[in-house]
Amino acid sequence: MKKADRQLKKWIDMTERLLSRHPSTNSGDNTEQQALRDLFENISILHSQYRIRMTGE
Repeated sequence: MKKADRQLKKWIDMTERLLSRHPSTNSGDNTEQQALRDLFENISILHSQYRIRMTGE
């Protein structure tokens, strides 16, 4: 689980860096960033639920 936690964190950091380096052509349009935040939030929730099931907490 710790390895999965590290991989998830690396993936999130990488995509945030990528979006900051390559901003959208519309400066006011950050729907991609919002979609990624929503995705990361859902992934974190699922990962947390999986961790609880695996450890039996």
